[in-house]
Amino acid sequence: MNRKITADEMGFTLLEVVITVSLLVVILSAGYSVFLGGLHAWWKSEEKVDAQQRVRYAVQRMVKEVQEAERVVAGEGYLYPHWYRTGEECLFLEKPGGEIVVFYLLKNSELLRRSVLAGGRLEGNNELAYGISKVEFQYNGDSPENSSVIGILVKSAEGYELFTKAHLRLFRR
Repeated sequence: MNRKITADEMGFTLLEVVITVSLLVVILSAGYSVFLGGLHAWWKSEEKVDAQQRVRYAVQRMVKEVQEAERVVAGEGYLYPHWYRTGEECLFLEKPGGEIVVFYLLKNSELLRRSVLAGGRLEGNNELAYGISKVEFQYNGDSPENSSVIGILVKSAEGYELFTKAHLRLFRR
């Protein structure tokens, strides 16, 4: 049973195995890096799309409310000043029936909220959008109460911003 092993039947040498495993590790590492890079780019694009959708939804909702409103009202005294950042970041709209809708950027956060002032009470502090770094309202009149067009600027924390103008449904002076 002592049979001689020929050159065709010999196994791999240790050097051949080490070189093969090393090449395999290099190829798999490169493939893994490419996979992780693609995955990271996909996550970033998802975040960007999410930010754009949040801003679009917030602007769309505010434009709808502006178009349904009878007039813009002065906001002093309705909200506690520590709730929002500045007056530019608050919008008070009087809807048919006397209901007052308030949009404001919550202080020390990135929450854009919509509330309703009904019966002297602020109700329904609904979160309209998160991740919002800036909200600004511009008026075409000398004061908000004398405006028929409202400019709405919303900017996400990721840097995406959208500006549009909305007309009040009924304009009264």
